[in-house]
Amino acid sequence: MPDFHYRGLSISGSVSGFIEASSKKSAESLLKAKGIKVLNLKVERPYDVKTFWLFLSLIKSLLDQKISLVDALEISLNQSNSKIKKIASRTLSQLSEGQTLDVIFESIFKGLDQKTLSLLKIGSEQSGLAHAAGILLEEQKLKKDINREFNRAIAYPAFVLLFAVAALIVVFDTVLPEFSQFIDQQNQTLMQKIILSGAGKGYSTFLSVLWLLLLTGFSLLALQKLHASRKFYYYFMTTVPGLKLISRKTSAYEYLNAINLAMSLNVDLGSSVQLAEKTVGNLIHRSKIENIKTMLLNGVTFSTAIRETQLFEPMQIAKIEVGEKSKTLPEILNSIVADLIEKRRQRFALFSQLVGPFAIILLGIIIFLVAYVVVTPMMALQNTIG
Repeated sequence: MPDFHYRGLSISGSVSGFIEASSKKSAESLLKAKGIKVLNLKVERPYDVKTFWLFLSLIKSLLDQKISLVDALEISLNQSNSKIKKIASRTLSQLSEGQTLDVIFESIFKGLDQKTLSLLKIGSEQSGLAHAAGILLEEQKLKKDINREFNRAIAYPAFVLLFAVAALIVVFDTVLPEFSQFIDQQNQTLMQKIILSGAGKGYSTFLSVLWLLLLTGFSLLALQKLHASRKFYYYFMTTVPGLKLISRKTSAYEYLNAINLAMSLNVDLGSSVQLAEKTVGNLIHRSKIENIKTMLLNGVTFSTAIRETQLFEPMQIAKIEVGEKSKTLPEILNSIVADLIEKRRQRFALFSQLVGPFAIILLGIIIFLVAYVVVTPMMALQNTIG
Protein backbone atom coordinates (compact mmCIF):
# COMPACT_ATOMS: atom_id res chain seq x y z
CA MET A 1 0.00 0.00 0.00
CA PRO A 2 1.18 3.56 -0.70
CA ASP A 3 2.27 6.03 1.96
CA PHE A 4 0.61 9.42 2.37
CA HIS A 5 2.17 12.53 3.87
CA TYR A 6 -0.26 14.58 5.89
CA ARG A 7 -0.44 17.92 7.65
CA GLY A 8 -3.29 18.61 10.00
CA LEU A 9 -4.62 19.82 13.33
CA SER A 10 -5.20 17.85 16.51
CA ILE A 11 -5.94 18.71 20.12
CA SER A 12 -2.21 19.17 20.74
CA GLY A 13 -1.83 21.53 17.77
CA SER A 14 -0.29 21.21 14.31
CA VAL A 15 0.82 17.71 13.37
CA SER A 16 2.41 16.10 10.32
CA GLY A 17 3.65 12.67 9.39
CA PHE A 18 3.09 9.65 7.19
CA ILE A 19 0.34 7.07 7.10
CA GLU A 20 -0.05 3.91 5.05
CA ALA A 21 -3.42 3.39 3.37
CA SER A 22 -4.94 1.80 0.28
CA SER A 23 -6.31 5.12 -1.01
CA LYS A 24 -6.50 8.83 -0.22
CA LYS A 25 -10.03 8.42 1.09
CA SER A 26 -8.94 5.58 3.36
CA ALA A 27 -6.03 7.70 4.66
CA GLU A 28 -8.42 10.54 5.49
CA SER A 29 -10.69 8.13 7.38
CA LEU A 30 -7.77 6.72 9.39
CA LEU A 31 -6.54 10.19 10.32
CA LYS A 32 -10.06 11.28 11.27
CA ALA A 33 -10.32 8.26 13.56
CA LYS A 34 -7.13 9.45 15.27
CA GLY A 35 -8.66 12.88 15.87
CA ILE A 36 -6.69 14.69 13.17
CA LYS A 37 -8.29 17.25 10.90
CA VAL A 38 -6.52 16.94 7.57
CA LEU A 39 -5.24 20.15 5.99
CA ASN A 40 -3.03 18.62 3.31
CA LEU A 41 -2.68 15.04 2.12
CA LYS A 42 -0.58 13.73 -0.77
CA VAL A 43 0.74 10.35 -1.84
CA GLU A 44 4.46 9.67 -1.50
CA ARG A 45 6.00 7.94 -4.49
CA PRO A 46 8.45 5.10 -3.78
CA TYR A 47 12.16 5.73 -4.32
CA ASP A 48 14.42 3.65 -6.56
CA VAL A 49 16.90 1.01 -5.45
CA LYS A 50 19.88 3.32 -6.08
CA THR A 51 18.53 5.71 -3.43
CA PHE A 52 18.08 2.78 -1.06
CA TRP A 53 21.76 1.84 -1.22
CA LEU A 54 22.75 5.46 -0.66
CA PHE A 55 20.48 5.70 2.38
CA LEU A 56 21.60 2.32 3.77
CA SER A 57 25.26 3.35 3.43
CA LEU A 58 24.55 6.50 5.43
CA ILE A 59 22.67 4.60 8.16
CA LYS A 60 25.45 2.00 8.32
CA SER A 61 28.12 4.67 8.86
CA LEU A 62 26.03 6.19 11.68
CA LEU A 63 25.28 2.83 13.31
CA ASP A 64 29.01 2.08 13.35
CA GLN A 65 29.32 4.95 15.82
CA LYS A 66 27.42 2.77 18.34
CA ILE A 67 24.23 4.81 18.26
CA SER A 68 20.65 3.54 17.97
CA LEU A 69 18.66 3.40 14.75
CA VAL A 70 16.34 6.16 15.96
CA ASP A 71 19.29 8.44 16.73
CA ALA A 72 20.79 7.67 13.31
CA LEU A 73 17.52 8.59 11.61
CA GLU A 74 17.20 11.82 13.60
CA ILE A 75 20.74 12.78 12.57
CA SER A 76 19.79 12.02 8.95
CA LEU A 77 17.04 14.63 9.20
CA ASN A 78 19.77 17.29 9.18
CA GLN A 79 21.13 16.17 5.80
CA SER A 80 21.06 18.66 2.93
CA ASN A 81 19.83 15.94 0.56
CA SER A 82 16.04 16.32 0.42
CA LYS A 83 15.50 12.65 -0.48
CA ILE A 84 17.46 11.45 2.55
CA LYS A 85 15.53 13.81 4.82
CA LYS A 86 12.16 12.59 3.54
CA ILE A 87 13.16 8.92 3.80
CA ALA A 88 14.45 9.39 7.36
CA SER A 89 11.25 11.23 8.30
CA ARG A 90 9.02 8.51 6.84
CA THR A 91 11.03 5.78 8.53
CA LEU A 92 10.87 7.48 11.93
CA SER A 93 7.14 8.08 11.57
CA GLN A 94 6.39 4.45 10.73
CA LEU A 95 8.76 3.10 13.37
CA SER A 96 6.83 5.09 15.99
CA GLU A 97 3.68 3.30 14.82
CA GLY A 98 5.26 -0.10 15.50
CA GLN A 99 6.10 -1.20 11.96
CA THR A 100 9.20 -3.30 11.36
CA LEU A 101 12.10 -1.98 9.30
CA ASP A 102 11.62 -4.44 6.44
CA VAL A 103 7.95 -3.47 6.02
CA ILE A 104 8.85 0.22 6.10
CA PHE A 105 11.58 -0.10 3.48
CA GLU A 106 9.35 -2.22 1.24
CA SER A 107 6.82 0.62 1.13
CA ILE A 108 9.41 3.40 0.75
CA PHE A 109 11.62 1.79 -1.91
CA LYS A 110 10.55 0.11 -5.13
CA GLY A 111 12.15 -3.11 -6.33
CA LEU A 112 13.89 -4.42 -3.19
CA ASP A 113 14.34 -8.19 -3.24
CA GLN A 114 13.16 -10.47 -0.44
CA LYS A 115 16.68 -11.39 0.63
CA THR A 116 17.57 -7.76 1.37
CA LEU A 117 14.34 -7.17 3.28
CA SER A 118 14.64 -10.40 5.25
CA LEU A 119 18.25 -9.75 6.24
CA LEU A 120 17.37 -6.24 7.42
CA LYS A 121 14.54 -7.70 9.48
CA ILE A 122 16.83 -10.29 11.05
CA GLY A 123 19.52 -7.69 11.67
CA SER A 124 17.11 -5.36 13.47
CA GLU A 125 15.65 -8.21 15.53
CA GLN A 126 19.05 -9.65 16.43
CA SER A 127 20.59 -6.26 17.32
CA GLY A 128 22.91 -6.65 14.36
CA LEU A 129 21.52 -4.11 11.91
CA ALA A 130 24.94 -2.54 11.27
CA HIS A 131 26.40 -5.97 10.51
CA ALA A 132 23.48 -6.88 8.21
CA ALA A 133 23.81 -3.56 6.39
CA GLY A 134 27.55 -4.11 6.01
CA ILE A 135 26.99 -7.56 4.49
CA LEU A 136 24.42 -6.23 2.04
CA LEU A 137 26.61 -3.28 1.05
CA GLU A 138 29.62 -5.53 0.50
CA GLU A 139 27.57 -7.85 -1.70
CA GLN A 140 26.21 -4.87 -3.64
CA LYS A 141 29.77 -3.62 -4.18
CA LEU A 142 30.73 -7.03 -5.55
CA LYS A 143 27.81 -6.92 -8.01
CA LYS A 144 28.80 -3.43 -9.15
CA ASP A 145 32.42 -4.52 -9.65
CA ILE A 146 31.33 -7.50 -11.77
CA ASN A 147 28.96 -5.35 -13.82
CA ARG A 148 31.70 -2.76 -14.33
CA GLU A 149 34.10 -5.44 -15.57
CA PHE A 150 31.44 -6.82 -17.89
CA ASN A 151 30.61 -3.39 -19.34
CA ARG A 152 34.30 -2.67 -19.86
CA ALA A 153 34.74 -6.01 -21.60
CA ILE A 154 31.92 -5.55 -24.12
CA ALA A 155 32.56 -1.87 -24.89
CA TYR A 156 35.14 -2.50 -27.65
CA PRO A 157 33.25 -5.37 -29.38
CA ALA A 158 30.07 -3.27 -29.33
CA PHE A 159 31.89 -0.40 -31.06
CA VAL A 160 33.37 -2.78 -33.64
CA LEU A 161 29.96 -4.31 -34.35
CA LEU A 162 28.33 -0.89 -34.71
CA PHE A 163 31.00 0.27 -37.16
CA ALA A 164 30.76 -2.97 -39.16
CA VAL A 165 26.96 -2.79 -39.41
CA ALA A 166 27.15 0.83 -40.58
CA ALA A 167 29.70 -0.15 -43.26
CA LEU A 168 27.51 -3.02 -44.51
CA ILE A 169 24.44 -0.75 -44.69
CA VAL A 170 26.37 1.76 -46.81
CA VAL A 171 27.65 -0.96 -49.14
CA PHE A 172 24.26 -2.62 -49.62
CA ASP A 173 22.37 0.66 -50.12
CA THR A 174 24.84 2.62 -52.25
CA VAL A 175 27.31 0.26 -53.95
CA LEU A 176 25.36 -2.88 -54.79
CA PRO A 177 22.38 -1.17 -56.50
CA GLU A 178 24.78 0.38 -59.04
CA PHE A 179 26.42 -2.97 -59.83
CA SER A 180 23.17 -4.94 -60.01
CA GLN A 181 22.00 -2.89 -63.03
CA PHE A 182 24.83 -4.18 -65.22
CA ILE A 183 25.00 -7.81 -64.11
CA ASP A 184 23.35 -10.61 -66.06
CA GLN A 185 21.37 -12.71 -63.61
CA GLN A 186 21.88 -15.86 -65.65
CA ASN A 187 25.64 -15.73 -65.09
CA GLN A 188 25.42 -15.30 -61.31
CA THR A 189 26.47 -17.94 -58.81
CA LEU A 190 24.24 -18.84 -55.89
CA MET A 191 26.30 -16.71 -53.47
CA GLN A 192 26.22 -13.77 -55.88
CA LYS A 193 22.44 -14.05 -56.17
CA ILE A 194 22.05 -14.09 -52.39
CA ILE A 195 24.26 -11.02 -51.92
CA LEU A 196 22.77 -9.01 -54.79
CA SER A 197 19.24 -9.79 -53.60
CA GLY A 198 19.97 -7.46 -50.67
CA ALA A 199 20.85 -4.50 -52.89
CA GLY A 200 19.06 -1.39 -51.63
CA LYS A 201 17.70 -3.25 -48.58
CA GLY A 202 20.51 -2.68 -46.10
CA TYR A 203 18.86 -0.09 -43.87
CA SER A 204 15.40 -1.68 -44.04
CA THR A 205 16.86 -5.10 -43.18
CA PHE A 206 18.76 -3.54 -40.27
CA LEU A 207 15.53 -2.01 -38.92
CA SER A 208 13.70 -5.32 -39.28
CA VAL A 209 16.41 -7.22 -37.41
CA LEU A 210 16.57 -4.49 -34.75
CA TRP A 211 12.82 -4.60 -34.16
CA LEU A 212 12.90 -8.39 -34.07
CA LEU A 213 15.63 -8.35 -31.40
CA LEU A 214 13.75 -5.72 -29.37
CA LEU A 215 10.53 -7.72 -29.62
CA THR A 216 12.33 -10.88 -28.53
CA GLY A 217 13.94 -9.08 -25.59
CA PHE A 218 10.70 -7.50 -24.43
CA SER A 219 8.91 -10.84 -24.81
CA LEU A 220 11.46 -12.58 -22.59
CA LEU A 221 11.20 -9.72 -20.09
CA ALA A 222 7.41 -10.00 -20.09
CA LEU A 223 7.62 -13.75 -19.60
CA GLN A 224 9.87 -13.16 -16.60
CA LYS A 225 7.78 -10.37 -15.05
CA LEU A 226 4.21 -11.50 -15.67
CA HIS A 227 3.05 -13.92 -13.00
CA ALA A 228 1.03 -16.07 -15.41
CA SER A 229 3.99 -16.68 -17.71
CA ARG A 230 6.86 -16.83 -15.23
CA LYS A 231 6.63 -20.61 -14.88
CA PHE A 232 6.88 -21.00 -18.64
CA TYR A 233 9.92 -18.70 -18.68
CA TYR A 234 11.68 -20.66 -15.93
CA TYR A 235 10.69 -23.96 -17.53
CA PHE A 236 12.47 -22.72 -20.64
CA MET A 237 15.51 -21.76 -18.56
CA THR A 238 15.65 -25.18 -16.87
CA THR A 239 15.26 -27.34 -19.99
CA VAL A 240 17.45 -25.74 -22.66
CA PRO A 241 21.01 -27.15 -22.56
CA GLY A 242 23.53 -24.55 -21.43
CA LEU A 243 20.86 -22.31 -19.91
CA LYS A 244 19.91 -25.22 -17.66
CA LEU A 245 23.41 -25.40 -16.19
CA ILE A 246 23.66 -21.62 -15.73
CA SER A 247 20.22 -21.48 -14.11
CA ARG A 248 21.02 -24.33 -11.73
CA LYS A 249 24.32 -22.79 -10.62
CA THR A 250 22.68 -19.39 -10.16
CA SER A 251 19.94 -20.83 -7.93
CA ALA A 252 22.49 -22.78 -5.88
CA TYR A 253 24.58 -19.64 -5.39
CA GLU A 254 21.55 -17.52 -4.41
CA TYR A 255 20.43 -20.11 -1.85
CA LEU A 256 23.79 -20.83 -0.25
CA ASN A 257 24.73 -17.16 -0.18
CA ALA A 258 21.48 -16.23 1.59
CA ILE A 259 21.96 -18.98 4.21
CA ASN A 260 25.55 -17.88 4.75
CA LEU A 261 24.50 -14.25 5.24
CA ALA A 262 21.75 -15.24 7.68
CA MET A 263 23.98 -17.55 9.72
CA SER A 264 26.64 -14.84 9.91
CA LEU A 265 24.01 -12.90 11.89
CA ASN A 266 23.76 -15.82 14.35
CA VAL A 267 20.46 -17.03 12.93
CA ASP A 268 19.76 -20.75 13.42
CA LEU A 269 19.73 -23.13 10.45
CA GLY A 270 15.94 -23.56 10.37
CA SER A 271 15.28 -19.81 10.17
CA SER A 272 18.11 -19.37 7.68
CA VAL A 273 16.61 -22.01 5.40
CA GLN A 274 13.22 -20.32 5.59
CA LEU A 275 14.81 -16.99 4.69
CA ALA A 276 16.97 -18.35 1.89
CA GLU A 277 14.20 -20.10 -0.02
CA LYS A 278 12.62 -16.70 -0.76
CA THR A 279 15.77 -15.45 -2.46
CA VAL A 280 15.80 -18.07 -5.24
CA GLY A 281 14.44 -16.37 -8.34
CA ASN A 282 13.74 -19.49 -10.43
CA LEU A 283 10.24 -20.65 -9.44
CA ILE A 284 10.85 -24.26 -10.47
CA HIS A 285 14.03 -24.46 -8.41
CA ARG A 286 12.34 -22.66 -5.52
CA SER A 287 9.60 -25.31 -5.39
CA LYS A 288 12.31 -27.95 -4.93
CA ILE A 289 14.18 -25.91 -2.34
CA GLU A 290 11.01 -25.31 -0.32
CA ASN A 291 10.97 -29.04 0.46
CA ILE A 292 14.23 -28.67 2.41
CA LYS A 293 12.43 -27.00 5.33
CA THR A 294 9.93 -29.87 5.57
CA MET A 295 12.68 -32.49 5.45
CA LEU A 296 14.61 -30.71 8.22
CA LEU A 297 11.49 -30.78 10.41
CA ASN A 298 11.24 -34.53 9.78
CA GLY A 299 14.78 -35.04 11.10
CA VAL A 300 16.64 -35.24 7.79
CA THR A 301 20.10 -33.67 7.77
CA PHE A 302 20.69 -30.50 5.78
CA SER A 303 23.21 -32.19 3.46
CA THR A 304 20.73 -34.98 2.65
CA ALA A 305 17.92 -32.49 2.08
CA ILE A 306 19.85 -30.37 -0.43
CA ARG A 307 21.05 -33.53 -2.20
CA GLU A 308 17.41 -34.38 -2.97
CA THR A 309 16.95 -31.12 -4.88
CA GLN A 310 19.63 -32.09 -7.43
CA LEU A 311 20.67 -28.44 -7.67
CA PHE A 312 23.99 -28.54 -5.83
CA GLU A 313 27.42 -29.84 -6.75
CA PRO A 314 28.56 -33.11 -5.10
CA MET A 315 31.59 -31.34 -3.62
CA GLN A 316 29.38 -28.68 -2.04
CA ILE A 317 27.17 -31.36 -0.48
CA ALA A 318 30.22 -33.24 0.81
CA LYS A 319 31.61 -30.09 2.46
CA ILE A 320 28.26 -29.31 4.08
CA GLU A 321 28.06 -32.88 5.39
CA VAL A 322 31.49 -32.49 6.96
CA GLY A 323 30.43 -29.16 8.46
CA GLU A 324 27.35 -30.74 10.05
CA LYS A 325 29.35 -33.56 11.60
CA SER A 326 32.09 -31.26 12.87
CA LYS A 327 29.62 -28.53 13.98
CA THR A 328 31.38 -25.99 11.76
CA LEU A 329 28.57 -25.48 9.24
CA PRO A 330 28.71 -21.63 9.28
CA GLU A 331 32.44 -21.69 8.53
CA ILE A 332 32.00 -24.30 5.79
CA LEU A 333 29.18 -22.35 4.17
CA ASN A 334 31.28 -19.21 4.27
CA SER A 335 34.15 -20.98 2.49
CA ILE A 336 31.78 -22.45 -0.14
CA VAL A 337 30.27 -19.04 -0.89
CA ALA A 338 33.73 -17.46 -1.00
CA ASP A 339 34.80 -20.10 -3.55
CA LEU A 340 31.68 -19.45 -5.64
CA ILE A 341 32.33 -15.70 -5.63
CA GLU A 342 35.96 -16.25 -6.60
CA LYS A 343 34.92 -18.57 -9.45
CA ARG A 344 32.50 -15.91 -10.70
CA ARG A 345 35.32 -13.37 -10.68
CA GLN A 346 37.59 -15.79 -12.54
CA ARG A 347 34.93 -16.45 -15.19
CA PHE A 348 34.44 -12.75 -15.77
CA ALA A 349 38.21 -12.23 -15.86
CA LEU A 350 38.52 -15.00 -18.47
CA PHE A 351 35.65 -13.48 -20.41
CA SER A 352 37.38 -10.10 -20.34
CA GLN A 353 40.61 -11.64 -21.68
CA LEU A 354 38.81 -13.47 -24.50
CA VAL A 355 36.73 -10.53 -25.63
CA GLY A 356 39.69 -8.70 -27.17
CA PRO A 357 40.84 -11.55 -29.46
CA PHE A 358 37.23 -12.41 -30.26
CA ALA A 359 36.59 -8.80 -31.27
CA ILE A 360 39.59 -8.89 -33.61
CA ILE A 361 38.33 -12.13 -35.21
CA LEU A 362 34.85 -10.64 -35.52
CA LEU A 363 36.27 -7.50 -37.13
CA GLY A 364 38.23 -9.65 -39.57
CA ILE A 365 35.09 -11.59 -40.52
CA ILE A 366 33.12 -8.38 -41.01
CA ILE A 367 35.89 -6.85 -43.16
CA PHE A 368 35.98 -10.02 -45.24
CA LEU A 369 32.21 -9.88 -45.72
CA VAL A 370 32.34 -6.22 -46.72
CA ALA A 371 35.16 -6.91 -49.17
CA TYR A 372 33.42 -9.99 -50.53
CA VAL A 373 30.17 -8.08 -50.98
CA VAL A 374 32.04 -5.44 -53.00
CA VAL A 375 34.22 -7.84 -55.02
CA THR A 376 31.43 -10.32 -55.84
CA PRO A 377 29.34 -7.98 -58.03
CA MET A 378 32.56 -6.82 -59.75
CA MET A 379 33.35 -10.42 -60.64
CA ALA A 380 29.77 -10.96 -61.79
CA LEU A 381 29.99 -7.81 -63.95
CA GLN A 382 33.25 -9.03 -65.46
CA ASN A 383 31.61 -12.36 -66.34
CA THR A 384 28.70 -10.50 -67.89
CA ILE A 385 30.98 -8.31 -70.03
CA GLY A 386 33.13 -11.25 -70.94
